[in-house]
Amino acid sequence: MKTLPDLLRQEAKGISALKEKIGEKLQTTSSFPIPSGCSCYGFYLAKDELTPPFNDIDTQGINIVVHKPEQEITCYPIQHARGEKIYAVSFDFSGCFMALFEQEGILYAAHITTSSDGKVDGRTAFQNIIGKEGTNYIAYNPYSGMKDHTAGIMEFTDFDNFHCYSFGQNNHLFIEKKVEKNDANALTKSVSQGKQSGCAIL
Repeated sequence: MKTLPDLLRQEAKGISALKEKIGEKLQTTSSFPIPSGCSCYGFYLAKDELTPPFNDIDTQGINIVVHKPEQEITCYPIQHARGEKIYAVSFDFSGCFMALFEQEGILYAAHITTSSDGKVDGRTAFQNIIGKEGTNYIAYNPYSGMKDHTAGIMEFTDFDNFHCYSFGQNNHLFIEKKVEKNDANALTKSVSQGKQSGCAIL
Protein backbone atom coordinates (compact mmCIF):
# COMPACT_ATOMS: atom_id res chain seq x y z
CA MET A 1 0.00 0.00 0.00
CA LYS A 2 1.14 3.55 -0.75
CA THR A 3 0.52 7.05 0.58
CA LEU A 4 -1.69 9.41 -1.43
CA PRO A 5 1.30 11.71 -2.21
CA ASP A 6 3.27 8.73 -3.54
CA LEU A 7 0.32 7.63 -5.68
CA LEU A 8 -0.06 11.14 -7.11
CA ARG A 9 3.64 11.26 -7.91
CA GLN A 10 3.11 7.97 -9.75
CA GLU A 11 0.00 9.11 -11.64
CA ALA A 12 -0.60 12.82 -11.39
CA LYS A 13 -3.85 12.86 -13.37
CA GLY A 14 -5.53 10.93 -10.57
CA ILE A 15 -6.36 14.21 -8.84
CA SER A 16 -8.80 14.94 -11.68
CA ALA A 17 -10.58 11.66 -11.03
CA LEU A 18 -11.12 12.68 -7.41
CA LYS A 19 -12.51 16.05 -8.45
CA GLU A 20 -14.88 14.46 -10.97
CA LYS A 21 -16.61 12.64 -8.11
CA ILE A 22 -17.91 15.92 -6.66
CA GLY A 23 -21.12 15.98 -8.72
CA GLU A 24 -22.20 12.45 -7.86
CA LYS A 25 -21.02 12.28 -4.24
CA LEU A 26 -21.54 15.76 -2.77
CA GLN A 27 -23.27 15.77 0.60
CA THR A 28 -24.61 18.96 2.13
CA THR A 29 -25.98 17.49 5.32
CA SER A 30 -24.28 15.78 8.22
CA SER A 31 -25.22 13.85 11.32
CA PHE A 32 -22.41 15.68 13.10
CA PRO A 33 -22.85 19.19 14.55
CA ILE A 34 -21.50 21.86 12.22
CA PRO A 35 -19.49 24.63 13.91
CA SER A 36 -20.93 28.13 13.87
CA GLY A 37 -19.79 30.05 10.79
CA CYS A 38 -19.31 26.89 8.68
CA SER A 39 -21.34 25.25 5.95
CA CYS A 40 -21.05 21.52 5.32
CA TYR A 41 -20.06 20.50 1.78
CA GLY A 42 -18.09 17.36 1.09
CA PHE A 43 -18.01 13.62 0.79
CA TYR A 44 -16.05 10.50 1.59
CA LEU A 45 -14.55 8.21 -1.05
CA ALA A 46 -14.06 4.70 0.29
CA LYS A 47 -11.05 2.72 -0.84
CA ASP A 48 -13.18 0.36 -2.93
CA GLU A 49 -14.59 3.35 -4.87
CA LEU A 50 -11.13 4.42 -6.03
CA THR A 51 -9.74 3.33 -9.40
CA PRO A 52 -6.26 1.77 -9.78
CA PRO A 53 -3.65 2.61 -8.68
CA PHE A 54 -5.43 4.70 -6.01
CA ASN A 55 -7.21 1.71 -4.51
CA ASP A 56 -3.76 0.74 -3.19
CA ILE A 57 -3.92 3.69 -0.79
CA ASP A 58 -2.76 3.12 2.80
CA THR A 59 -6.05 4.23 4.42
CA GLN A 60 -9.71 3.23 4.17
CA GLY A 61 -10.57 6.22 1.97
CA ILE A 62 -10.26 9.95 1.24
CA ASN A 63 -12.25 12.87 2.69
CA ILE A 64 -13.08 15.66 0.24
CA VAL A 65 -14.15 19.14 1.35
CA VAL A 66 -15.78 21.11 -1.48
CA HIS A 67 -15.14 24.84 -1.82
CA LYS A 68 -18.20 27.09 -2.12
CA PRO A 69 -16.84 30.57 -3.02
CA GLU A 70 -19.86 32.35 -1.53
CA GLN A 71 -19.32 30.68 1.87
CA GLU A 72 -16.75 31.95 4.36
CA ILE A 73 -15.89 28.42 5.50
CA THR A 74 -16.91 25.10 4.03
CA CYS A 75 -16.09 22.08 6.16
CA TYR A 76 -16.58 18.35 6.29
CA PRO A 77 -16.62 16.20 9.47
CA ILE A 78 -14.25 13.26 9.40
CA GLN A 79 -14.89 9.97 11.13
CA HIS A 80 -11.48 9.45 12.64
CA ALA A 81 -10.37 6.79 15.11
CA ARG A 82 -7.45 7.77 17.33
CA GLY A 83 -4.17 6.74 15.73
CA GLU A 84 -5.75 6.14 12.31
CA LYS A 85 -4.27 7.97 9.32
CA ILE A 86 -6.68 10.02 7.21
CA TYR A 87 -6.40 12.14 4.07
CA ALA A 88 -8.31 15.35 3.49
CA VAL A 89 -8.36 16.98 0.06
CA SER A 90 -9.80 20.22 -1.32
CA PHE A 91 -9.48 21.90 -4.70
CA ASP A 92 -9.09 25.22 -6.53
CA PHE A 93 -6.84 27.14 -4.16
CA SER A 94 -5.57 30.46 -5.48
CA GLY A 95 -5.22 32.23 -2.12
CA CYS A 96 -7.70 30.48 0.23
CA PHE A 97 -6.58 28.44 3.23
CA MET A 98 -7.03 24.80 4.13
CA ALA A 99 -7.40 23.58 7.69
CA LEU A 100 -8.05 20.67 9.99
CA PHE A 101 -9.47 21.42 13.41
CA GLU A 102 -10.97 19.51 16.30
CA GLN A 103 -13.98 20.67 18.24
CA GLU A 104 -15.80 18.71 20.92
CA GLY A 105 -13.96 15.56 19.89
CA ILE A 106 -14.89 15.84 16.19
CA LEU A 107 -12.26 16.38 13.48
CA TYR A 108 -13.19 18.69 10.59
CA ALA A 109 -11.50 19.51 7.30
CA ALA A 110 -12.12 23.05 6.08
CA HIS A 111 -11.65 25.33 3.08
CA ILE A 112 -11.43 28.96 4.26
CA THR A 113 -12.37 31.46 1.56
CA THR A 114 -10.36 34.62 0.93
CA SER A 115 -11.83 36.06 -2.27
CA SER A 116 -9.62 38.29 -4.40
CA ASP A 117 -12.18 41.12 -4.27
CA GLY A 118 -12.33 40.97 -0.46
CA LYS A 119 -16.09 40.38 -0.41
CA VAL A 120 -15.78 36.97 1.27
CA ASP A 121 -13.11 36.35 3.89
CA GLY A 122 -13.54 33.49 6.33
CA ARG A 123 -10.42 34.12 8.40
CA THR A 124 -12.21 35.99 11.20
CA ALA A 125 -14.86 33.28 11.42
CA PHE A 126 -12.11 30.65 11.63
CA GLN A 127 -10.32 32.62 14.35
CA ASN A 128 -13.59 32.58 16.31
CA ILE A 129 -13.74 28.79 15.98
CA ILE A 130 -10.16 28.12 17.03
CA GLY A 131 -10.35 30.68 19.81
CA LYS A 132 -12.41 28.25 21.84
CA GLU A 133 -10.47 26.57 24.62
CA GLY A 134 -8.97 23.22 23.70
CA THR A 135 -9.37 23.59 19.93
CA ASN A 136 -6.37 22.15 18.11
CA TYR A 137 -5.89 23.11 14.48
CA ILE A 138 -3.62 23.07 11.46
CA ALA A 139 -4.01 25.78 8.82
CA TYR A 140 -1.97 26.63 5.75
CA ASN A 141 -2.11 28.26 2.34
CA PRO A 142 -1.74 25.61 -0.36
CA TYR A 143 -1.22 28.18 -3.11
CA SER A 144 2.42 28.43 -4.13
CA GLY A 145 2.43 31.14 -6.75
CA MET A 146 1.84 28.58 -9.49
CA LYS A 147 -0.01 29.81 -12.56
CA ASP A 148 -2.43 27.04 -11.84
CA HIS A 149 -5.27 26.18 -9.50
CA THR A 150 -3.91 24.14 -6.64
CA ALA A 151 -5.23 21.19 -4.66
CA GLY A 152 -4.53 21.02 -0.93
CA ILE A 153 -3.80 17.62 0.60
CA MET A 154 -3.47 16.91 4.31
CA GLU A 155 -2.12 13.60 5.61
CA PHE A 156 -3.03 13.35 9.29
CA THR A 157 -2.69 10.85 12.11
CA ASP A 158 -2.76 13.29 15.01
CA PHE A 159 -1.77 16.89 15.73
CA ASP A 160 1.84 15.82 16.25
CA ASN A 161 1.99 13.62 13.16
CA PHE A 162 0.83 15.27 9.93
CA HIS A 163 1.97 16.53 6.53
CA CYS A 164 0.50 19.27 4.33
CA TYR A 165 0.91 19.43 0.56
CA SER A 166 -0.03 21.51 -2.44
CA PHE A 167 -0.49 20.00 -5.86
CA GLY A 168 -0.77 21.82 -9.18
CA GLN A 169 -3.92 20.50 -10.82
CA ASN A 170 -2.61 21.25 -14.32
CA ASN A 171 1.19 21.48 -14.07
CA HIS A 172 1.43 18.57 -11.60
CA LEU A 173 4.03 20.15 -9.33
CA PHE A 174 3.95 18.69 -5.84
CA ILE A 175 5.08 20.66 -2.78
CA GLU A 176 5.27 19.61 0.86
CA LYS A 177 4.58 22.65 3.04
CA LYS A 178 6.25 23.62 6.29
CA VAL A 179 3.31 23.86 8.69
CA GLU A 180 3.08 24.00 12.49
CA LYS A 181 0.06 23.08 14.59
CA ASN A 182 -1.81 25.87 16.41
CA ASP A 183 0.17 28.54 14.50
CA ALA A 184 -1.44 31.86 15.41
CA ASN A 185 0.08 33.47 12.29
CA ALA A 186 -0.96 30.78 9.83
CA LEU A 187 -3.79 32.83 8.29
CA THR A 188 -1.54 35.80 7.57
CA LYS A 189 0.85 33.87 5.33
CA SER A 190 0.14 34.53 1.68
CA VAL A 191 2.38 31.65 0.58
CA SER A 192 3.51 28.84 2.86
CA GLN A 193 7.06 27.68 2.19
CA GLY A 194 7.75 24.16 1.04
CA LYS A 195 9.87 21.72 -0.93
CA GLN A 196 8.93 21.13 -4.55
CA SER A 197 9.05 17.92 -6.58
CA GLY A 198 7.68 16.81 -9.91
CA CYS A 199 5.22 14.03 -10.72
CA ALA A 200 4.83 11.48 -13.46
CA ILE A 201 2.14 12.47 -15.94
CA LEU A 202 0.53 9.34 -17.36
